[in-house]
Amino acid sequence: MSVGYFSRSAVVRAAGMRFGVYYSGGIDWTFNRRPIRTLGDFISSTPGGDYPAYAMAQVRELIEKYEPSLLWNDISWPTPSQSLYQLFADYYAAIPDGVVNDRWVAASLPRNLLKIPLVRKLIDWKLKSVLRKRSGEESQGIIPPPVPHSDFRTPEYAAFAEIQVKKWEAARGMSHSFGFNRNDTEADYASAEDLLRDFIDAVSRNGNLLLNVGPRGTDGGIPNEQLIRLKQFGVWLRANGDAIYGTRPWTRSDGETEDSQTVRFTTSPGHVNLILKGPVASTQVLVKDLHLSGEAWRLDDSSPVTAEQRGADLLVSFDSPCSNKIATAVSVAVSGS
Repeated sequence: MSVGYFSRSAVVRAAGMRFGVYYSGGIDWTFNRRPIRTLGDFISSTPGGDYPAYAMAQVRELIEKYEPSLLWNDISWPTPSQSLYQLFADYYAAIPDGVVNDRWVAASLPRNLLKIPLVRKLIDWKLKSVLRKRSGEESQGIIPPPVPHSDFRTPEYAAFAEIQVKKWEAARGMSHSFGFNRNDTEADYASAEDLLRDFIDAVSRNGNLLLNVGPRGTDGGIPNEQLIRLKQFGVWLRANGDAIYGTRPWTRSDGETEDSQTVRFTTSPGHVNLILKGPVASTQVLVKDLHLSGEAWRLDDSSPVTAEQRGADLLVSFDSPCSNKIATAVSVAVSGS
């Protein structure tokens, strides 16, 4: 395919989108063919030799030819920090509004020590003892440790529990797999309700949800289990997108009703949005410890909502029952939000 260097990402940007690239700086099977049997093997698998120069040249070529708005590296990075920071400086000079993620863990002595078999065995022994203690616990995913420089954080199958100053993006597949797995059944997929509620949580805490869509290898089609969930995302966002698109975290992300229902908050100029997660069983909901005043309405049908103070709490009254089982969003017009 040739579009005058499909590079320049002109076609993508002409459609109003940003163009980004993914690079796996930590693993390259052409340079390191050693089998990965343990976590220690995985951590120490970043190749040495000619690979650091090769990886650096490839990423620089991606920057020059494709002008990506996003450089998304995975796992780790094979060069020392000094050359990595020079790469960042050159990237920002070429793409002033470009961003990099937090998985550029530069080469270091501790990581190099893991290439020694005895050191790897010791690390694996310690990791196994930790996993034995956690046996039976549900996996909570991973949050990569902070690095000296990144523009946003990338928890994987995990999320931050509070509003973060720095932007973040939770990456996950719809099932346990990022790509299509022919062995997955409906039971392996997270429900659309759970995925959407995780998405709402992320937005209220200054995050995004990077939700993987994995096509089948046989025909390139999107599996029906994934299509169903994407369509449910679309239905909810068409009705309630004003509580998501172009919003920012409010002064707090979390709230709770008198009957222990979860509430999330977002804000946009002149508005505070309340998102009641889950079915709303009554036409009146008392949100605890909340002070708001102003004209209010439901986003899914634009019907008016009455918001009245009841001491330290806010009584939200609907004109008609809320039928959305995933989440009901209410927008309140306020001054100075």
